[in-house]
Amino acid sequence: MGMRIYGLFFLSGLAGLIYEIIWGRWLVLIFGSTTNSLTATISAFLGGLAIGSFAAGGIVDRLKPKTLLRGYSWLEAGVGVTALFSPWLFSVIRQIYFGLSDGSSVTTELLVIKFALTALVILVPTTLMGATLPFLVRFLQMQIKLPDVTLSRLYAVNTLGGMAGVLAAGFVLFELAGLGGALAAAAGLNILVAVLAGRIKISEAENERAVPAVRLKISPELVLGVAGFGVSGFVAIGYQILWTRVLTPGMGTMVYAFSSILAFYLLGLGLGAWVYPVCRRWVGRGVGGFGLLQLGIGAAALIPVLIMHKTVMPANLELVMRLLPATLLFGLTFPAVMSVIDQPGATGRVIGWAYLGNTAGAILGGFAASFVLIPRVGSSAGIVGLAVVNFVLAWLFAAWEKKRWGKLPVLAAAGALFLVGIYLVTYKRARLLPFKTDWPILEAGVQGVAHRFLEDEAATVFAKGKREKEEPQLVIDGVATTHRVGLTKYMAHLPILMHPRPGRVLVVALGMGNTYRSSLKHGIETDAVELVPSVPKMADLFHQENITSYEKGRIIINDGRNYAFLTRKKYDIVITDPPPPFNTAGSTVLHSVEYYRDLRRILNKGGIVNQWIYAYGARADDISMAIRTFLEVFPQVLAVQKADSPGGIFLMGSDRPLERNKVYGILKNKIVFEDLLEVADREYVSTELEPMEIIGDRESLMNQLGEFPLITDTHPRTEYFLIRHRTTFAPTLVEDELIKFIAELKNGET
Repeated sequence: MGMRIYGLFFLSGLAGLIYEIIWGRWLVLIFGSTTNSLTATISAFLGGLAIGSFAAGGIVDRLKPKTLLRGYSWLEAGVGVTALFSPWLFSVIRQIYFGLSDGSSVTTELLVIKFALTALVILVPTTLMGATLPFLVRFLQMQIKLPDVTLSRLYAVNTLGGMAGVLAAGFVLFELAGLGGALAAAAGLNILVAVLAGRIKISEAENERAVPAVRLKISPELVLGVAGFGVSGFVAIGYQILWTRVLTPGMGTMVYAFSSILAFYLLGLGLGAWVYPVCRRWVGRGVGGFGLLQLGIGAAALIPVLIMHKTVMPANLELVMRLLPATLLFGLTFPAVMSVIDQPGATGRVIGWAYLGNTAGAILGGFAASFVLIPRVGSSAGIVGLAVVNFVLAWLFAAWEKKRWGKLPVLAAAGALFLVGIYLVTYKRARLLPFKTDWPILEAGVQGVAHRFLEDEAATVFAKGKREKEEPQLVIDGVATTHRVGLTKYMAHLPILMHPRPGRVLVVALGMGNTYRSSLKHGIETDAVELVPSVPKMADLFHQENITSYEKGRIIINDGRNYAFLTRKKYDIVITDPPPPFNTAGSTVLHSVEYYRDLRRILNKGGIVNQWIYAYGARADDISMAIRTFLEVFPQVLAVQKADSPGGIFLMGSDRPLERNKVYGILKNKIVFEDLLEVADREYVSTELEPMEIIGDRESLMNQLGEFPLITDTHPRTEYFLIRHRTTFAPTLVEDELIKFIAELKNGET
């Protein structure tokens, strides 16, 4: 019977992580992909789990096995059914949030509103999820009299199921079935688990074997254990956020990299919990065992920071070294705490209190890592800071241990490592960065080039100014995003000159600020929306003037997609320059049908959208889908490219015909000519005859690309592409293949 229960709880964990990822994506589309929004979403999810576990813990100790199993079955069914209603609830809170924000600012009040609205949607299913663990732990006590062992096995299979859910969603389901199909599959799993659990037979003899319920005693061990487990939750989530940040430059910014990091994190937790019975002799021996675990976790987190500062290694090896030792020990922590605080006959209530403490710590850890550690001390130093917390916890629990053997070495090691950690964070913070991140900073310093490195809640940013023949650089999360080139200036000049009377411009994604500045040089009111707060702080490295102080300019720190959804302002021109590479995580929010509909809503009549499609290095089918999606929304379209730089396509859309003749002769405009002199010499600009050429209009492009599927919020095809890329062929658009692709589009024009 135990193996059947483990199998069911594995499937339950699989479904749970699919929900979490789906809900996270949907909520990003409503609240934006700011860290503020993501933190509110995760907090609401964890809060529901904690409420469910705590509430169930208060009643399960009084229930008999048959009732427990029946209750578990109903809980799983409830999760599946209520999750199916979540898309409708998301549409409701979307309209509520639209009435509460205009997207121009991100405030503490909005954070509270986001948390409340998120809870409105996911509180019921997550509360039901959280209640399942106490029900099953109490149920299995009739077979296994060791509650910490029972808990370790259940926690292990549920966490490993979560890992499988991350892999299933990220690598298969979202691509093949979209978000809606994945949600239905997860709900189907919950209902299947409910049916199978309901079919398990319990004899009357087994039904009477339950441990009698007793009153919960508020003992020093209970208080210390719950508090310690709360701090452990704080540290665990903090590590997850910080590890993801430091691994991103090496792992890349595709969704598959983030899925792999999360899956590996869960794998370590699950394996650690699974091997707990084998390690129980050492870590399940009271408060001293918990202290030993904390010492090991801190050391396992600290040592890779020191190694990676001096070493470059393959990204996957770095992932294993940073995550596996620490997460294995984290997986041992929950059952180890249970061995300290369990009270026979009150196991459910003990689990409820422990889970509540751990989750409260996790919520605070998410806030602290995102809004305090990363901006104030940096991600690598933040990891060391969390390790210091582990060492403090290890020392306190070792000091509490009554048995002398093994106590003094833990106290000595924890004290020594605490001092090492404090020294590193206080005096050697700059030397804790990974080598891949630190080397460009050191190189720029040796070269005498003005540079800056900043970390904020959204990203890690490095920028350096111009040096001889080298162009300035802006690198976000390890990806070079833009250069000071004519293309970024044409993004503004082209639609402005094509519009008869442009009065207001919106630039989505500030970057170096080239497009923003070029728009302002026409004397037009211009707003720029930038997700990463540190990016505008780099502008003085690229431009002589302060671009944040233009009279007619305004820089808004927010998610561009979210701003387009919320703003009440109307624009004559909207320019979008999505960050590279084309298939990067989150990129589809700026390429989807829904985004273009939001842009059309905020356009004045006769307004123009200029969408930059960076085709170089992408697959032809991905770029074809992106163009086809744009054609779906705008009745009038012109596709244009810079004649001597076929790296991408300007897609211009409007509700009124676009005058082709205005594409040509753009350099006759004095403002454009003078602006281009910033990035090219006068002789080159003077001899550039026709910088722009038309690729096609809506009719010709639709004739060639009309059969390609659309990119939508619920089916982000160019973000989840692995199976399609492995099973179908399409050329990668570099050099001759890109020229050929553009030529084929032009042939449709003729």
